[in-house]
Amino acid sequence: MKQNVSTNSRPSGVLGQITVVAVTGGPCAGKTTLIEKVRNVASSMPNVQVFFAPEAATILLKSGLNPKSCGDAETFQRFVLEQQLKLEEHAYTAALKYAKQDDAHKAIIVCDRGLMDGAAYFADFADFENLLAEYRMKTEDVYKRYDKVVFLRSAAVGAPEFYTTMDGTPRSETIDEAIMRDKGVYDVWCNHHN
Repeated sequence: MKQNVSTNSRPSGVLGQITVVAVTGGPCAGKTTLIEKVRNVASSMPNVQVFFAPEAATILLKSGLNPKSCGDAETFQRFVLEQQLKLEEHAYTAALKYAKQDDAHKAIIVCDRGLMDGAAYFADFADFENLLAEYRMKTEDVYKRYDKVVFLRSAAVGAPEFYTTMDGTPRSETIDEAIMRDKGVYDVWCNHHN
């Protein structure tokens, strides 16, 4: 059993002050662009602080870790899950400190993807559930981590002429693979309450 990473139970005293949003979607959906716009708009809002949890998979891919270098996709997804948990935990800890300073303070945590995204990379959802169980979590626990989910459709689905792998991201999916990944990500998030 993994015990070194928190699964983020929220203290009741700041529930209305902190909102956690997962921004997700297929490859080349505009997640990075949306997050940058949020960053720019939020910087001018009084008593509101936005904290960002970057995409764990991108960090790992840029550091040379990938399914092949890790030996298999399951090991890589384990690393992604652990990294995402830590990034979100750091953002939540900072947001909690900010919210506790003043009752008027509002904090928004924007997660570039969320923990459920990893499920889209498993051939069998049960394997993802088994991974979550190692961290004493279930799908419902993952959904509860996020107050809102924003799903952005991949350009590959509705505007393939704008789909690219040449934008500086470690994206390598063909258009057909991107369409499949987009559907997979939607399917694992579609039961979220908001």
